[in-house]
Amino acid sequence: MMKFELLYLVLLGVFTFCKCNPAPLNAKELEARNFVENATTRMHTLYEQTRLLNYQLENIEPWELTTKYEELKVLINAIADLVRESKKFDSSQFQDDELKYILELIGQEADEAILGSWWVEKILEAVNAVEAMPFRRNIVKFQNKKVKLTYVPDVQKIIAYTNNTMELKYYWKQWREINSETVLRSIIRITDGILEAAKASDVQPMDFWMKRFNLTQMERIMNETRPLYMQLHAFIRNQLNKKYGDSVIKPNGIIPDHLFRQVIAQTWTNASIIEDAFPLAQLPPYEKILKQKHYDATELYKTADEFYKSLGFDSLPENFWGSQIKMSKNKDEGDCKPSFFDVTSNVFMFFCQKMDFRTFLQAHRYMGQMYYAREKVGLPPYYSSAHNMEAAVGEAGILSASTLSHLKTIGLLNDFEINKNVEFNRLLRMGFHTLLSIPQQFVHTKVLADFFAGKVELGLLNKHYWKLMDQYLGVGPPMNRLSDTYDFPEKFYLEINENREATKFNTEIFGYQFYKKLCQISGKYSSGDLHKCDFYGSKDVGDSLKKMMKLGSSKRLNKLLEVMFPENPTMSSEGLLEYYSPIKSWLVEKNQEADVKLGWTPSNKKVKRVILDSGEEYDDE
Repeated sequence: MMKFELLYLVLLGVFTFCKCNPAPLNAKELEARNFVENATTRMHTLYEQTRLLNYQLENIEPWELTTKYEELKVLINAIADLVRESKKFDSSQFQDDELKYILELIGQEADEAILGSWWVEKILEAVNAVEAMPFRRNIVKFQNKKVKLTYVPDVQKIIAYTNNTMELKYYWKQWREINSETVLRSIIRITDGILEAAKASDVQPMDFWMKRFNLTQMERIMNETRPLYMQLHAFIRNQLNKKYGDSVIKPNGIIPDHLFRQVIAQTWTNASIIEDAFPLAQLPPYEKILKQKHYDATELYKTADEFYKSLGFDSLPENFWGSQIKMSKNKDEGDCKPSFFDVTSNVFMFFCQKMDFRTFLQAHRYMGQMYYAREKVGLPPYYSSAHNMEAAVGEAGILSASTLSHLKTIGLLNDFEINKNVEFNRLLRMGFHTLLSIPQQFVHTKVLADFFAGKVELGLLNKHYWKLMDQYLGVGPPMNRLSDTYDFPEKFYLEINENREATKFNTEIFGYQFYKKLCQISGKYSSGDLHKCDFYGSKDVGDSLKKMMKLGSSKRLNKLLEVMFPENPTMSSEGLLEYYSPIKSWLVEKNQEADVKLGWTPSNKKVKRVILDSGEEYDDE
């Protein structure tokens, strides 16, 4: 199915009515104001059409998609026309600061829609193609050519439990080779589309790609978190060396990517490299408990709803459940996310049918987004986004709701004994997942940012990728590679046209930042035990959040952050580092006991450029 999320994302940049600064205007400013005001009726109509279309998409039959897609193209072209019209205004000399800011927001939110429906269709087709790759049954099973597997979930399950490094390397290589043509075509189409959209927006490609994010700030976060990551890298490498030997992983070298992927896949399994010290069996049997308590997908979201009501948010209207919040017909059991629409006052969410503990936690994020949307519902649409702080606040909610003390409070762990070992076991596994994901998200962002900045050509992107992976993660390819292929993992391609990995990076860092602040506001903060804080039930937390939520994006990000962080209104790694400070202390001790050296020697695997005239080839090691 064609993805439609872009439709309402681009609509965030279009507008209804604005009460602009009444200061005297020059002719151009007056024209710009009239442009904004005269678009009101037209845009209200487009918003409502968009809302209805997105709502209907969850309930229509497959044969109706063609008609709905034609409706989508009409809306995209109408939006593109308005965005292009807005680009004729040079606001650099305007006196009306609010008007300048509104036009800036419109330009930032335009995305590919400025090119019209043909380009959007081609770009989304390319995105759909790469996102579908993990689910194709085209991978020949290791040592059994008669069986074919999907990467997700078939191969992922194998990766999580096999001890055969040759099998790991086999699947790592085959998935990338099978999909190489799809990736090449799609990457070219997507990057061409972004370059064209940047040109149409009269913006440098790098600025267009990073318009919602600050790469310099992200780089600073990487430097601040590096000492902790270095300790984690050294510990993981030593454990893998003990498990697989010097012939597979060098004591002071990089971690081969196929082993790195396995460490991540095994985080919440009993095959993890920490299993001997902290058995998975020590942790609560979350899935079993949810089933015993007769939870279903709806109950997960209603439990999350109670979390936010405990903070003092007004209850959702009775007609929301089963109407504006309801279960999707989609039976996808993968890592599906709810369909969410919060551009107009007619907010709605269709959530997945999946019922497990991960979905239980994710429900707290999405219900946080629902309450955020209701707080900013009176804002004009060009202020309806909140600089992506909705997701960060939702992540803070997850951190609070995932604490063992909170689960005990709401009755899920009544019969389970919590002790220090259980607490640390949970924290360590969370740390593996988070601290290994963040630097990857940064590299995935930077590799394309460097391309759009003109620092690397598309034919050398793979070589640049492995250079960054070596530099920031101490991870290298398991074999020699070519520079005109693409070795990115499957998550790199998710919503790639929207720079999802930068979004994930910022959401993670801001999530811990909000969590610490909300814990302090609640009075439940304890230095050294941040990971145990549950701000459930704190009306002070709710009051503080409402003050920020009501602003939407009516203030620039640094001004919005001043509401919660007056002492330092910028992205900070302080919350994340404090949260995982017990892990760092433990890692330092373990690395010193094992006499493990920090850092790594560069990979000895080569990433060479293909010389077509000579047909250069070389063997894998």
